[in-house]
Amino acid sequence: MSVRDVLNRHSALAGRMAEAAGADLAAALADGRLSEGELRNAIYRCTGCDEPGACEDWLASHEGEKPGATPGYCRNSAMFARLRG
Repeated sequence: MSVRDVLNRHSALAGRMAEAAGADLAAALADGRLSEGELRNAIYRCTGCDEPGACEDWLASHEGEKPGATPGYCRNSAMFARLRG
Protein backbone atom coordinates (compact mmCIF):
# COMPACT_ATOMS: atom_id res chain seq x y z
CA MET A 1 0.00 0.00 0.00
CA SER A 2 1.38 3.41 -0.95
CA VAL A 3 1.89 6.20 1.57
CA ARG A 4 -0.98 8.08 -0.07
CA ASP A 5 -3.26 5.07 0.30
CA VAL A 6 -2.31 4.67 3.97
CA LEU A 7 -2.96 8.36 4.69
CA ASN A 8 -6.27 8.30 2.82
CA ARG A 9 -7.40 5.15 4.65
CA HIS A 10 -6.56 6.54 8.07
CA SER A 11 -7.92 9.97 7.29
CA ALA A 12 -11.24 8.34 6.45
CA LEU A 13 -11.11 6.15 9.57
CA ALA A 14 -10.35 9.13 11.81
CA GLY A 15 -13.20 11.10 10.26
CA ARG A 16 -15.66 8.25 10.67
CA MET A 17 -14.52 7.64 14.26
CA ALA A 18 -14.87 11.34 15.08
CA GLU A 19 -18.40 11.28 13.70
CA ALA A 20 -19.26 8.20 15.76
CA ALA A 21 -17.85 9.96 18.82
CA GLY A 22 -19.99 13.02 18.18
CA ALA A 23 -17.04 15.25 17.27
CA ASP A 24 -17.58 17.54 14.27
CA LEU A 25 -14.06 18.08 12.98
CA ALA A 26 -15.07 20.67 10.36
CA ALA A 27 -16.88 22.78 12.98
CA ALA A 28 -13.95 22.43 15.38
CA LEU A 29 -11.57 23.64 12.67
CA ALA A 30 -13.88 26.53 11.78
CA ASP A 31 -14.28 27.77 15.35
CA GLY A 32 -10.65 27.29 16.34
CA ARG A 33 -11.04 24.42 18.78
CA LEU A 34 -8.90 22.30 16.43
CA SER A 35 -5.94 23.44 14.35
CA GLU A 36 -4.93 21.96 11.01
CA GLY A 37 -1.76 20.72 12.69
CA GLU A 38 -3.76 18.93 15.38
CA LEU A 39 -5.91 17.27 12.74
CA ARG A 40 -2.83 16.23 10.78
CA ASN A 41 -1.31 14.79 13.99
CA ALA A 42 -4.52 12.87 14.67
CA ILE A 43 -4.29 11.25 11.24
CA TYR A 44 -0.62 10.42 11.84
CA ARG A 45 -1.53 8.88 15.23
CA CYS A 46 -4.14 6.82 13.45
CA THR A 47 -1.57 5.53 10.93
CA GLY A 48 0.42 4.16 13.88
CA CYS A 49 -2.40 1.80 14.81
CA ASP A 50 -1.56 -1.87 14.28
CA GLU A 51 -5.22 -2.86 13.87
CA PRO A 52 -7.04 -0.61 11.40
CA GLY A 53 -9.19 -3.61 10.49
CA ALA A 54 -10.52 -3.69 14.06
CA CYS A 55 -11.43 -0.02 13.70
CA GLU A 56 -13.23 -0.70 10.43
CA ASP A 57 -15.09 -3.61 12.06
CA TRP A 58 -16.07 -1.48 15.07
CA LEU A 59 -17.31 1.32 12.83
CA ALA A 60 -19.27 -1.14 10.67
CA SER A 61 -20.91 -2.65 13.76
CA HIS A 62 -22.01 0.86 14.85
CA GLU A 63 -23.15 2.01 11.39
CA GLY A 64 -25.95 4.55 11.71
CA GLU A 65 -25.42 4.92 15.46
CA LYS A 66 -23.79 7.72 17.38
CA PRO A 67 -22.33 5.85 20.35
CA GLY A 68 -20.60 8.99 21.64
CA ALA A 69 -17.50 7.04 22.59
CA THR A 70 -14.70 5.30 20.80
CA PRO A 71 -13.18 1.90 21.42
CA GLY A 72 -10.43 1.88 24.04
CA TYR A 73 -7.70 1.27 21.49
CA CYS A 74 -8.47 4.43 19.51
CA ARG A 75 -5.39 6.65 19.58
CA ASN A 76 -7.56 9.77 19.18
CA SER A 77 -10.16 9.06 21.86
CA ALA A 78 -9.11 11.94 24.10
CA MET A 79 -9.19 14.45 21.24
CA PHE A 80 -12.59 13.28 20.04
CA ALA A 81 -13.99 13.47 23.58
CA ARG A 82 -12.65 17.03 23.92
CA LEU A 83 -14.32 18.04 20.64
CA ARG A 84 -17.65 16.29 21.27
CA GLY A 85 -20.76 18.38 21.23
